[in-house]
Amino acid sequence: MTTMGDVANGKSARTRSLVDALVRWLFNLWESHTDFSDAGTAELIRDSVDAVEETLVRARQEEDAYQEVVLRALGRRFPDGVPPADRELYPRQNKIPEEVWARPVFVYRKARQEGASPAEAKLRALGRVRELAEADIKMAQRERASRILQSAAPQGVIGYRRIIHPERSKTGTCGLCLVAANRIYSTGELYPLHTGCQCEVLPITEEHDPGLHLNREDLDAIYRIAGSTGASDLSNTRIKEYVSGEWGSVLRKHDRSTASGLSPRDEKFALPAEDAQRYSRVSDPERMVRRLNKSRSELGEWESRRGSASRSRKSNLEKTLEYWEKMAG
Repeated sequence: MTTMGDVANGKSARTRSLVDALVRWLFNLWESHTDFSDAGTAELIRDSVDAVEETLVRARQEEDAYQEVVLRALGRRFPDGVPPADRELYPRQNKIPEEVWARPVFVYRKARQEGASPAEAKLRALGRVRELAEADIKMAQRERASRILQSAAPQGVIGYRRIIHPERSKTGTCGLCLVAANRIYSTGELYPLHTGCQCEVLPITEEHDPGLHLNREDLDAIYRIAGSTGASDLSNTRIKEYVSGEWGSVLRKHDRSTASGLSPRDEKFALPAEDAQRYSRVSDPERMVRRLNKSRSELGEWESRRGSASRSRKSNLEKTLEYWEKMAG
């Protein structure tokens, strides 16, 4: 008999396959590149963005299929009114993908300035490529899940919780997610992420909270393996959440050296309270229109400085703006 855990694990594995396929493709593209000047990287960035945007659509479709199965198991249906997977916006708020995918170029240049060989500099750039690909897909699925569950609220979906996947973490059990596993998030809320997060989400209804049972099983197993000392360390992990203008809600280990509990770097990116609420939730149609108009303007500026975006990229942006303008009335 297929369990909720099986469904969540299957979805996580398929998402991992999407990430790995994208990273392999991007590595092949970047490894063969030699000219890291502005002019020499225009096509590199354009091709990277096109591949990422295509994969994000597939990642959202994977989230749709997963949530449809889960909602059906809870006696609900996939809600009406959820936008097509190809009519969502790049998930990093206040950023166009071209700007983000120029970052590995800057990593390469900085490494060379610090005396690294071309081969070493490229390895550092490839590490950044992997980080960006993993985060982009995770943020896209997080946003998609929150939008679906927000639309399902009239059917009695009252919130959701994160489902930990300790077996999928390359560095072992994540104390941040273990602590956050007990938290319940409202529909439409973007749950806090951290770099390399492997969590999935499951909805909560008035009758059912399937994630509570799954997390309890995983936590009990982790604490048994960790032993008394390790279990105490994990359970005593202190976390801190903040909202950034790019990632939305972010999860970090509490920094004891600062009054805020955030590292100096995180303090720099944390939004003030009056903005944090807006950036920690799924965008409504009016805000989507504002974000899309801003993206269109920034893409035009990018093209004037660094080279044109692909025809499909610009066409999709216009179609997405048209869709959300219609939704906004």
